[in-house]
Amino acid sequence: MVKEKLTTVKKQLADLEAALLDAKIETALAVHRAKNIAAAKALICLSKLKLEAGAVPGLEEEILRIKKSQSYLFESHGNSAYVLLPVHLEESLTKSIADYIGKAEQNGDKPLKAGRK
Repeated sequence: MVKEKLTTVKKQLADLEAALLDAKIETALAVHRAKNIAAAKALICLSKLKLEAGAVPGLEEEILRIKKSQSYLFESHGNSAYVLLPVHLEESLTKSIADYIGKAEQNGDKPLKAGRK
């Protein structure tokens, strides 16, 4: 019984580590402005990457290798029409935007609206 639980816990831990590695890879690709994260991720040599103390050594080099050889998969740095933000900050971000708009309106300013450059 203890052996079965240990096996189950080890499998759950391996699944969580794999999910975390996957999330870190996808986040790094998004930061590097991959147009199609799945396509770019397919070109990464996953066997070279391992999660070590919450970091993924070698991931940056893999992404730079892909950016150099398959540059069409990534946005150019000149297009900065959007900003990537962590999803877990959604509530605080919404509050920050509302605070910004409220302060701007109190000062008589017209804050930028969505879709406006």
